[in-house]
Amino acid sequence: MNFKKPADKTFLKKLHAARSCIEKADVIFGVHQRGRSILYGRERLEAIIASGKANTLTTICIEYDSAPDSDQLEILCAFLIVVKGRHEYEPTKDKFVDDGQHKWGGWNHGPS
Repeated sequence: MNFKKPADKTFLKKLHAARSCIEKADVIFGVHQRGRSILYGRERLEAIIASGKANTLTTICIEYDSAPDSDQLEILCAFLIVVKGRHEYEPTKDKFVDDGQHKWGGWNHGPS
């Protein structure tokens, strides 16, 4: 496999090292230079918001390089397909909403 940057190969190795955490996660956020994106678990989050009832979810954030010369988002999405069966990254839904306190991808669920 060819990578655009050597750091992309290191990124894949880190994902493999974190595989058990990724397998257990209910929600996965991708964190990058411009903010964050929901990569997995969007429906679970939206169900909680719609119900108005608290629920406990295992959530992880994975930092990646979103620069044009990086393959890390593509690597991360492919890794999620292998580990979780799919990814839910949707660039059209991940426009950042500024609620005055936080910026959340695609929707505003209030303060953390």
